[in-house]
Amino acid sequence: MKKFLAMLLTGAVSLGVVACGSGSVQETQGEPESTEAPGESEAAPEGAEEIDIAFLCDSFNASWQYIMDQCESWCDKFSEENPQYKVNFSYINADNSVDKQITDMDTAVISGADVIILSAVDNTGLKSAAEAIADNGTIIVDYRGMGSDHENIIFFDGASEEAKGQMAKGWLMEYMEANPDVVLHAGLLAGAATTASCLPRVEIPKELAEEMPDRFYAEVETYSDWTTDNAISIAQDWLQTYPDLNCVVTASEALAQGVVSALNIAGRTDDFVIVTYNGEEPGMVLFQNGEIDCDIATDMKTCTEGLINVSLDAYLNGYRGTYSAGEENLKVITADNYEEWCTELGIQLN
Repeated sequence: MKKFLAMLLTGAVSLGVVACGSGSVQETQGEPESTEAPGESEAAPEGAEEIDIAFLCDSFNASWQYIMDQCESWCDKFSEENPQYKVNFSYINADNSVDKQITDMDTAVISGADVIILSAVDNTGLKSAAEAIADNGTIIVDYRGMGSDHENIIFFDGASEEAKGQMAKGWLMEYMEANPDVVLHAGLLAGAATTASCLPRVEIPKELAEEMPDRFYAEVETYSDWTTDNAISIAQDWLQTYPDLNCVVTASEALAQGVVSALNIAGRTDDFVIVTYNGEEPGMVLFQNGEIDCDIATDMKTCTEGLINVSLDAYLNGYRGTYSAGEENLKVITADNYEEWCTELGIQLN
């Protein structure tokens, strides 16, 4: 019944949507499976309309926990500023299982979720299940880019993956211009085929092999399934197979951690240029240790604000379509500015 009431409230709340980043962190498993189901939060103030938002994560780790905490804080802030509403936030971890995430969607619907934010384990495998739920009127905010044109599925592109790739490519070009004698022989370590939306992180930098053929060689490219352990193993194999390798572009900081571990074991960390993505604490530790060179960062604090705003705008005001933030919340982090970035995000390094 709340959905019908919400349609009568169109325009009642102004939600200034803020840009956000994708937070594509999927590397580890085994963290808490869920919080309370939608509708089980503390009681709403008398007379307040409850709005239940459920975030269905593909996997979970410390970075995901930060995203969940930020989402919950924005929901609480909205409730405080708009006492006629009580926004309840919950999340469920699919633990990288398509079957479990389908069950998670059913659980969220049965529990009364008004909006489901879906970070799909597999865009292809989840698309039809998501559309079936959307057919029944549930609003789904697509966090991964399933490519659905369903009226009730909103694609939230919080930070353009293409923009991320272009920024990494631009940094590599600047690095080569500043070091005219350097020729980069690169390994490109992608996430997974099931998260094709993140492929621009390695595919766009790879364009340098055609644009600067005498300065940049794409020696090898492979998937890592987003795990640090796989990254270690892959990097060790690359060091044996590609003796000229001196650059690695990884799709996430967890993968960069794996590559750096392999380089440290081989005693070759100083020989490599490492470019990665996310701009979170793991990357800042790598900067502190002098082990990476560039990190394309997404400000997940403003990202999650935009995500919750879009979710509420969809529910209360009927917002539909695609939301894209472009590169508003992206920043190139290097050894020169990582400490400033840590201060901005409240990251405390030892």
